[in-house]
Amino acid sequence: MRTTLRMHAGWLGLALSACTLIGGAALAATTTDRPGSILIFPKVVTTGTRDTVIQVTNTGNMPGDVRCFYLDGQTCLETDFDLSLTRQQPTVWDAQQGRRVNPTDPQAGLDPGLVPPLPANYAGALVCVEVDTSDKPSVRNQLKGEATIVDKSQGFSSNSVGKYNAVAVQGISSNGDDTLKLDGTEYSACPASLVVDFNGRGQDRVIQGIGNGGRCVGGTNAGGGCNSSAQCPPAGTCSPASGTSSVFTRVTVVPCNLDFSNVTKANVTLNLLRSDETEVTLSGAVPQFGCWASFVVEDAFGGTQLATAYGSAGLRSVTGGPVVGVAESFVADSLANTASAAVDLHTRGVCSLNAGNAYCNRDQDCPAGSGTCVFTQAAVIQLPAH
Repeated sequence: MRTTLRMHAGWLGLALSACTLIGGAALAATTTDRPGSILIFPKVVTTGTRDTVIQVTNTGNMPGDVRCFYLDGQTCLETDFDLSLTRQQPTVWDAQQGRRVNPTDPQAGLDPGLVPPLPANYAGALVCVEVDTSDKPSVRNQLKGEATIVDKSQGFSSNSVGKYNAVAVQGISSNGDDTLKLDGTEYSACPASLVVDFNGRGQDRVIQGIGNGGRCVGGTNAGGGCNSSAQCPPAGTCSPASGTSSVFTRVTVVPCNLDFSNVTKANVTLNLLRSDETEVTLSGAVPQFGCWASFVVEDAFGGTQLATAYGSAGLRSVTGGPVVGVAESFVADSLANTASAAVDLHTRGVCSLNAGNAYCNRDQDCPAGSGTCVFTQAAVIQLPAH
């Protein structure tokens, strides 16, 4: 039986929609729905049976050059390459295979350039920056990007893919040097905090209700997927203990402070605050990491499970500067049919004078003495000389 994955909305969706609208009113912030001058793909994996397809598009009416940097999440080392795109040209490649140059292409841009292949078991990020014909960073805000993470374990026919938009950092007034200031003056600043909307780890309620929530014990369909004992004739029972559904959400983040020149690690520490559908809250943390981190949401709270099916968690950096990220939900039924879905994280503000988890959507949300609601935080991306 085919597994169906649904987005669970309700009160969380309404709350985050309001948050996004309010956050969108605070100018000079990163975006996932408009082109920019810097693209950040927080999650690129070629791990095991998973691979990532990358698409970068020049949305402008002028040709554009691009410098790109793969960031290894373990070593923080970079692998760089250049792209040359004609006007309104998309280009796409498989991260594990890369892409060769076709020497017969007569015009620059038709063949955007060599993309190096990534090794197996790679996990990290990708950053691409607009540059001019002399390879100096430029501000045109013509780039947009998408990443599709494909699970090949059951073949491409299983459609087990997760797709997200690259985080676009919009250029404002670049001076052309290799120090890119994400401060709201040279480039747009990064979000002060992020929000993930997630299913509690455990059985998936959608699958349990309409899918293969268990397996038949006895009857002519013994071992087969079922949702009720009526599907296990003549006298079998549907047993969740013999096989059940599962769901969990993994968050991946990358710092906005990136030093590709000196390989200096940002050393980020994240604090989290989650709430369930009854508004019960719990604090958590992610141990310090250098330049990339990926974690299951509940693990940041010592493995403590939600008391309800769905929850929301705020993430803010307390050391190392701001981060951007994506979330992936993974589901499986009792017969190990799997599916995944990726989503860009929402943004939210933090109270300027509070060192704890004081999240906000407006100044009035900040308690007395905790300052005003701040939506962005400055960062720097340092490019190597080219």
